Amino acid sequence: MNRIKIFSIYALLISVLSACSSNRLVQTYVGSTLAKNEIGVLTKPENIKIISVNGRAVKNYLLNRTTVNYGLETGVNVVLFNYESVWGSAKKDADDSPSIKVLSVPTEVIIHAKAGGNYHFTFDEADDVLSAKALAANFNASILDENGVLVANSKTLTKDSMKQAMKESEVNEQGQASNKDELLALKALWKKIGESEKKKFLAWVFQQ
Repeated sequence: MNRIKIFSIYALLISVLSACSSNRLVQTYVGSTLAKNEIGVLTKPENIKIISVNGRAVKNYLLNRTTVNYGLETGVNVVLFNYESVWGSAKKDADDSPSIKVLSVPTEVIIHAKAGGNYHFTFDEADDVLSAKALAANFNASILDENGVLVANSKTLTKDSMKQAMKESEVNEQGQASNKDELLALKALWKKIGESEKKKFLAWVFQQ
C-alpha cells in the first residue's frame, strides 16, 4: 500500500474531524463572539444532530460519533434536533449497504440559557438497530444543567414546524459542501486500498 495514499486518507479524515475534537464552541447566535461566562453552553452527544437554534442553521459534522459544544445566547433558545444512529448490516450481495441509518423526525426543545450555564442532553439509549428504530419512532430527550437538574423536555414538531425544519436542514447541508467534497475524495481513495488496510483504518476511526 502506497504510504502517500494512506497518509492522504488520514489527512482527509482528520480535516473532517478536527473541529469535532476541538474544545471550541460552535456559535449559534448572530454578532461578535461572546466570552464563555456570558453565554450558556449546550453539549451535544453522539446520536444527536442539532439542525438549528432559534431558526438559524448551525454547523454539523459528517461523522456524528462525537461530542460538540454549542454556545447559546442567554435567554430563550429554541433548539431543533433529531436522533441519528448508524448500525452495521450484513451484506447479502455486493449492492447492499454495509450499514443502516436510523433517523427520528425533527424534535424541538426550549432552553432558557443562563450566563455561565452548562446544559446537556439525556435520552434512552438503543442496544441494537431494532431498539434504535423503536426509539426513533417516538423520540424524546430532556435537557439537564450541570447539577443534573431538569431544564426542559423536548416535544414533537407540528406539521408546519416540520416543513420549516426541512428547509433549515437543506440550508445546513448546502453549507457543508466543502465537507462533502472531502467525503467524496475519501470514498474514491477507499476503493483503491486493500481489505487489510480498510480494517485497520476502520479500527482507527472508531477509536477516535
